[in-house]
Amino acid sequence: MHVKTDVFCSGSIILPDIAARQINVGGWSLDSTFGIRLYAPDGSPGVNGTNDWEENWQELSLQAIKFDSLNYFAVDVIRNM
Repeated sequence: MHVKTDVFCSGSIILPDIAARQINVGGWSLDSTFGIRLYAPDGSPGVNGTNDWEENWQELSLQAIKFDSLNYFAVDVIRNM
């Protein structure tokens, strides 16, 4: 799998949908700090998938303040009750 920006110190979550998609946000430096990545697995048990990460930081990115210190991102699903 190939990501375009640095995912070190990023946060991830598996979405509660039937596809078990994964969203990964943030990163270590420069453009990756504002990165949003989506992965949708397409394999099956014993068979490798062919999908790759979807990422285009120029079209979709986090709107966050850049700090001079380390950023550690966290992701959580908030249900509508």
